[in-house]
Amino acid sequence: MPLRSILTQRQGEPVDSDGTYPIAGVYGFGRGVLLREPLRGIETKYTTLTQLHESDVVYSKLKAFEAAITVVDAPAEGHYVSQEFPVFAVSPEINSRYLDHFLKSSQFLKSLAALSTGIGARRERVHPDRFLSLSVPIPSRADQDCIAAHLDSLARAGGPLSAERLGTAVEQLIQSVSAGAPSAKIGSIMEATRIPVDVRTTEYYRRIGVRGFGRGMVDYPATTGDSVGKIKYFELGPNRLVLSSAKAWEGAVAMTQGSESGRIASNNFLQYSLIVPGDLGYLTCWLLSSAGLAALGAASPGSVERRQSLTAARFKETEVPWPSETIQHAVAAVHQQVVGLGRVAAHRNRLSEAVLPAARNEVFGGLES
Repeated sequence: MPLRSILTQRQGEPVDSDGTYPIAGVYGFGRGVLLREPLRGIETKYTTLTQLHESDVVYSKLKAFEAAITVVDAPAEGHYVSQEFPVFAVSPEINSRYLDHFLKSSQFLKSLAALSTGIGARRERVHPDRFLSLSVPIPSRADQDCIAAHLDSLARAGGPLSAERLGTAVEQLIQSVSAGAPSAKIGSIMEATRIPVDVRTTEYYRRIGVRGFGRGMVDYPATTGDSVGKIKYFELGPNRLVLSSAKAWEGAVAMTQGSESGRIASNNFLQYSLIVPGDLGYLTCWLLSSAGLAALGAASPGSVERRQSLTAARFKETEVPWPSETIQHAVAAVHQQVVGLGRVAAHRNRLSEAVLPAARNEVFGGLES
């Protein structure tokens, strides 16, 4: 059936210059409604705005070809969109979750993209009349409910075991441990440890890098000495804290573990070893917390746009909370478990991102065949 048989376009309402309107948009690639800050009527050039209601369909005229289409969820209820986002009420005979999955299927998105003629910035806007001419398979309501429940369950399977939630848990743990703990300067618990390497052209070396945002080390493929460049290199030893001098303030912090044989780090990476009893995993975890990143930023002078390198002198004076070894070991163990969970969650989410589209295609392909 054509969409116009199950959708009714909502009309905009005049903008009151004294009113305040919570504004929304539509993410591309089927990612839902984008909620924006409220806007006063006097601040907008639009004369009308359209209010969203839960279970409505809304799309972007300009970005329809990028799958900027969705069914409105509860948090977006009462928000407003401009005339660039047509809004439609859904017939009560239609399960809105069923419709949402169909609108995000590759079958429908191909039809929608075909309406957006042109290339790149010269794409034409998709007019509501053309949008409403597209077809949708309408099985019985019982089948719609069954299909929606099945696809929703697959969507939830990739659900909210996210890096953000895991990071919040570690952050709260660090804050709790730091409260009341004695402090120590980095220079009193660690020493710089860099042993120069006499690079030989015919020998093989494994260079390393450090990813930002606490994502660990990068191991580059082994290469001969004549390919590593003219800068200075240093041995990478076990149980060392490694920081990128350029990006430490962005969380380019890691610790070595396992076999370090043949691995080298350029002079762009600072290396430190503990000189007192403690847990390097705990220290790494603290440096990746909000307090630790702030301290690394303070030791890397300059503006955010032109942040300079981490200076060894300033880093040496950085104070860190230094609880008992028992507490340090416990924090490090939790952090290690969270890192492992993060990898599992990321892998599961990647699988889910592949499974849900495939399931949609199978279901709706079967209905249309």
